[in-house]
Amino acid sequence: MAASGGMGLLPPDIERLVAVITFYMVVSLSIVFLNFSIFTKVVTLPVFVSWFQMVVSFALTNVFGRLGQRYESLSFWPPYSFNWNTATTILPLTLSYVGMITMNNVCLKYVAVSTYQVARSSTILFNLLLSRYLLHAEISVQAVYACVVVCLGIVAGALDPKSLTLLGLLTGTVGSLFWALYSVNVKKYLALVDGNQFVLLNYNLTWSCILFLPLIFLFQEHTGVVDIPTDPTDESFYQVWGAMVLSGVFGFMMNIAVFLVIKATSPLTFNIIGTVKATIQSLGGFLIFGDETNLQNITGIALCLVGSFWYGKAKQAQAQQERERLPTTTTDAEKKGLVMGEKDGKEMVIGRPSDEDNSSSVSTHVSSSDSPHKHQHHYTTVVGGTSKKTVGSVNPMSDSDEDEAADGDLDDPDVRKMKSLLGGRA
Repeated sequence: MAASGGMGLLPPDIERLVAVITFYMVVSLSIVFLNFSIFTKVVTLPVFVSWFQMVVSFALTNVFGRLGQRYESLSFWPPYSFNWNTATTILPLTLSYVGMITMNNVCLKYVAVSTYQVARSSTILFNLLLSRYLLHAEISVQAVYACVVVCLGIVAGALDPKSLTLLGLLTGTVGSLFWALYSVNVKKYLALVDGNQFVLLNYNLTWSCILFLPLIFLFQEHTGVVDIPTDPTDESFYQVWGAMVLSGVFGFMMNIAVFLVIKATSPLTFNIIGTVKATIQSLGGFLIFGDETNLQNITGIALCLVGSFWYGKAKQAQAQQERERLPTTTTDAEKKGLVMGEKDGKEMVIGRPSDEDNSSSVSTHVSSSDSPHKHQHHYTTVVGGTSKKTVGSVNPMSDSDEDEAADGDLDDPDVRKMKSLLGGRA
């Protein structure tokens, strides 16, 4: 039978989902391959190139912010704004953002493309440790086992110094630590910007354009910057600057791609996409860049991929179990010691006594704000008798991919979210 509409082989919603996943894969792989080529052949100054990419992305965010005020399809991108108090509060998060990009790009210069994923796989270990000791989150046994597999993969990869150098492994590990710090804390800072990750990106890019400058000197790349061609008549001028501009554009597109794919997929689907992307990336190192294959790096890559997928699956299962334990009715709430006000009223108080010795308690007070942002609320969290008020949002953009998890079923949740995301807006 002919497809409805006479053209597409798949339903429109599925076609959009496939398009988003394809866009993410192409952009994500392209920026790794392009950066590797730049750092090893064109401009061997990863920190300077990272700064230039920030400048290009900053310029593009301003352009898209203006276009978003004119065109409905780009209305999800807010106009550029800057508040000094907000910026100084966000600065610690930006420091981890800059550290992550710096170390990851330096790592890419000193490792093979095929083992780049291995060098950065320690992110999972740091994420688990920081979640446990900073957020006091429960860690499943399956997640711990997955981390052990990843660590074994890193050790196996390190046995091949040709494809995974010591400097590459060290910078990749530090970059993973910065990324774990960023991912653990980002949701807290999103509350400062009404949960809008693009506003947060604007602040990160603004600070990054400044913070990368001293790093260029710290890594002693300023001596190499003077060798970059500045004369348009130089035959290498357009190759060098064209490659750097292109990498900046791909870096900007990566922000859009991540936003789209997280909103369009469940955590399980996103985990599978990440594993497939890492596999293709490693294969690209062997097939495109001629990386040497041996037992050590193949074993390391395989263990890291399996461990990473296992860890994502374990986290998704844990999140699902936590959701199932939440009360679904007023009766359930009363049984669990929760007191709830009106759902749409001015106040809602939630409290639960400790299951152990009542030495600490957690309650949340939510009151409607008179702010023009109709979904904005003030959250007062009381922990052990102390309170802290923050401004947050129920905007779905503030949700992490674990918090908005579906069951991994492509048939219903993914399609619904895809329709809400792309329906007339993007």
